[in-house]
Amino acid sequence: WLVCLYVFGTGAVMNAFCALWGLPFLSTTYGLSHEMSGIGIAIVFIGLAVGCPIMGVLVDTTGQVRIIMIISSFLTMVIMSAIIFPLGHYGQQWVYLLLFLLGLFGSCYFLAYEKMKHLVHESVQGIAIAICNMSLMMGALILQPLIGFILQFSNQKTPKFTQYQHALIILILVLLMSVI
Repeated sequence: WLVCLYVFGTGAVMNAFCALWGLPFLSTTYGLSHEMSGIGIAIVFIGLAVGCPIMGVLVDTTGQVRIIMIISSFLTMVIMSAIIFPLGHYGQQWVYLLLFLLGLFGSCYFLAYEKMKHLVHESVQGIAIAICNMSLMMGALILQPLIGFILQFSNQKTPKFTQYQHALIILILVLLMSVI
């Protein structure tokens, strides 16, 4: 079940941020056009495509699945925090770099399947991995509407980017859960 919580938290970035709330957040917070925000979200998936094989090679060479999962989810949390709460004015290239790194380190969620495979008996690996996959999908089911709910009831007098920051802090919290 802990592995399922891990994949729920790390997969939340892809499910809630990239699939739904990232585009309006990037447009509002960084002033990117919808096209440039869409490119930014695509860059996250490019980072994911690059990160998955790298994570696999790291695990194969070191054999340290758990340590890599913890470090990667921590770095994902730090990068997500830097995206949601910018420390200054980021230029478009800096935002794109952060989004690439988000995908690169966020690819750690797929390591949960490897960890699950080794935690359960061979006779129940299929169902265990299916439950792990279900917890990944629960991220979208729970977090997408939760973020929308927070946005809907946020103080309408505050700037829109602040409303997004308050709503998206839930992603940092679930990533913290994954680290723990």
